[in-house]
Amino acid sequence: MRPSAEIQTIPSEAVWESPVPGAHWLRMWRLGEWLREPLSPLFETLLLPVLTKGREHSGSGRFGFRMPRAWHMQRPSYMVANGYFFARADPDPLSVLLLPPRFLFSELRGGWVDRWEQQGIRSYIDRLEGYGRQVEQASSSAALLHALDQLALDVAEVWYVLSLASGGAAPLMQFLRGVGGRELRDVLGEDQLILYRGFWTRALEAQHSVYLLAREVSATPGLEAWLDEDALPRLLREPQAVGVATDFRQRVLAHLELYGHETSVLDFATPTLVENPGPLAIALRCYCSPQAADPAQTVERLQQEREEATEKLRGLLKGPRRMLFDTLLRRGQRYAVAREDAVFYLQMGWPVFRALLLELGRRLAEKGTIVAPDDVFFLTTGELHAHALQRSTQKRVREVEERKARRELRRQLTPPARIPAEASAWESAMRWPVNLRRLCAQTESPSSVLQGTAASPGRVRALARVLTSPAEFDRLQEGNVLVAVATTPSWTPLFARAAAVVTDVGAISSHSSIVAREYGIPAVVGTQQATRVIRDGQMVTVDGTAGQVHLE
Repeated sequence: MRPSAEIQTIPSEAVWESPVPGAHWLRMWRLGEWLREPLSPLFETLLLPVLTKGREHSGSGRFGFRMPRAWHMQRPSYMVANGYFFARADPDPLSVLLLPPRFLFSELRGGWVDRWEQQGIRSYIDRLEGYGRQVEQASSSAALLHALDQLALDVAEVWYVLSLASGGAAPLMQFLRGVGGRELRDVLGEDQLILYRGFWTRALEAQHSVYLLAREVSATPGLEAWLDEDALPRLLREPQAVGVATDFRQRVLAHLELYGHETSVLDFATPTLVENPGPLAIALRCYCSPQAADPAQTVERLQQEREEATEKLRGLLKGPRRMLFDTLLRRGQRYAVAREDAVFYLQMGWPVFRALLLELGRRLAEKGTIVAPDDVFFLTTGELHAHALQRSTQKRVREVEERKARRELRRQLTPPARIPAEASAWESAMRWPVNLRRLCAQTESPSSVLQGTAASPGRVRALARVLTSPAEFDRLQEGNVLVAVATTPSWTPLFARAAAVVTDVGAISSHSSIVAREYGIPAVVGTQQATRVIRDGQMVTVDGTAGQVHLE
């Protein structure tokens, strides 16, 4: 249980305790939303330290510009206990004290989102293409290792873009409510999030592509037989014509060329969508439903509603107040879109990570260091460097098998949501910028009403379906309430089938919140305990306006 990886045997009874006296740790916060399973040794030692450092150091300016500084945690900023990631929840007091003036100054100056979109994205993609060519050109192992190190720094910069956009949207929304005052409440009522709906993002672009593929399946007899997790990958592997599915196969391949970098977790030991297209079959089945809405039409409808509400509200504001309202609204909207798009671009690095690592793994397998190329994920960074650079000739077959077995055993563990577990230990936890003390209190509530963050308005009564991974997507039926720890872009097709969404973690600008608003369904996020308290199949009422889930 240390910030650095140390491969140890799993205890008969797992111990979950802080390595720092008095420190607070959260399981599903920040990177934890993307790291739900036990970590692979290579991810834990290669990329995890770089990602956390990039966030805590407010980026590095690798793309030619610096982003605003954010508050950061005390060190160590994370730990790994029994293979599971935990984020530190003790902010550095000075960084929090300086946050308001830093944030206001950076917002008045503006420009970082523009520079990211106009300069950062292009620079990042160019770098990814360069690293990919290293594999194609069969570069030396030293060159591949260097590419890996540089790629890690690049994705850490994009991770900070995502973190900054997500963290910046919430306070901007709060400032806007203050500026809009009574007029905002009179015009919008309880649906004030209408101002942040109806925007086209890269994630919705991908879903529209899936929707069009699904429409083709519905209109073409014989194609539906290929919508199976095993059948679709088999179709894509066919080198020759496959009858009625020939054209469909080409369009699926074209879709994967654009969007196949999607992954449900950040540990690069997990294949991406293009390598394991089974989840795409589930997404296609979701959109084949007659009730499935076209994402493009949904966005167009929500955009019209947003524009009408905005103009009505602006008409009631005058002079400097309206100018400030316009500035805050424009920034808040751009942050919300930038957050979702940053997720899309972040994941573009994962096929490159896997290509570089699997090529190094192939070379090590040829030498007998490991058995198969994907065994490379069960080496540590130090071991990978030592063997790739021929500084060690030791066989790692036994260690790799032991680590694989240990990781499978750890999957059976149920890590706590927080460390320490006692509510009294969280009385001293941070209250601003994030009220972790309140979140802790929510997890202690035995009430039949779960309290969370109101993320998308509306009220729905329906059966709950508690899902833990993409492997369970088919269990969600039309009109169910989706209950999950958190959602990532690979979960987006379920929003076309769900009546409402409830999550353990998240905030007003998290993926679940943004996508629920775009699909026009109620959402309550950040309940801290929904997946533990709500029974699968239980009848619940989701009030996305009040931020409550009523259990029956």
